[in-house]
Amino acid sequence: MKGFLEVDFIFALAIFLVFFVFISIAVSGNFGNYKSAVYEDVFESKVRSVSNFLIFSPGQPENWSSNYSNVSEIGFSYFYNNRSYPNLIDIKKINAAKNMSYANLTSLMGVKDFKIVLYDLDYNTNYTLGGDSMRKKTTSVDRFVAIRNSFWNISRGKFTVTVWD
Repeated sequence: MKGFLEVDFIFALAIFLVFFVFISIAVSGNFGNYKSAVYEDVFESKVRSVSNFLIFSPGQPENWSSNYSNVSEIGFSYFYNNRSYPNLIDIKKINAAKNMSYANLTSLMGVKDFKIVLYDLDYNTNYTLGGDSMRKKTTSVDRFVAIRNSFWNISRGKFTVTVWD
């Protein structure tokens, strides 16, 4: 008879729909976890990029610590005699950045909330930029660097960049 569905067909269709709903629920649950993990990896790579730029670049202009009102790129590596010294942090640039506004620093670094701690391992001193945040998601990157305290004085340090999302 035309117009009537067979019982076997209805039964097979019901099994297929139950199977399809079950698979789609299982996949969507795992996809959310995968999406979250990918986002965290992307965020961590952004924090590493910020950290790399800060310790490898002198910033723009290279001698911005003497006039920090016209900084277009922030970087803390020492610059002398038309040469940049990656991983050698210029303490004058850290002190100049302390005098800049938090909003200006976040704009130059391209992040929302941050905290930078430079710990002098030889003199047990901390230099801190930024502050803590109410946000829960955080990523930190630690780097070991050399710190130029004066022309002849160079010490060992740990440079930590923490960014909240």
